[in-house]
Amino acid sequence: MLDKGVQSAALDLYFFKSTVTVAADNAAFTISDADMLHCLGVVNILAADYDTVAAVSSIATVSVLFPILFNQTTESLFMAIKAIGAPDYVGAADLVISLTSESKD
Repeated sequence: MLDKGVQSAALDLYFFKSTVTVAADNAAFTISDADMLHCLGVVNILAADYDTVAAVSSIATVSVLFPILFNQTTESLFMAIKAIGAPDYVGAADLVISLTSESKD
């Protein structure tokens, strides 16, 4: 997680196997029970996971064993982000999320 706004806020990353309806920006985070049936899991990024780089950005690296059961060739992965607290991101590009996977054969 690259945070160009240096908010270093705790975030919960919810992963889904289909699109879901989320609350509007700046509204309380809600997802319906019907949409939660498509949830594959949650990854937590804590404020303590961030390192600040020269006061211009912060970065957090979180490694988890997260069995995502979907076919990368024919299916898509969707994500919703829940901010913990009240970070003040200036623009849509303030957060850059990179995901990598490692195949366990």
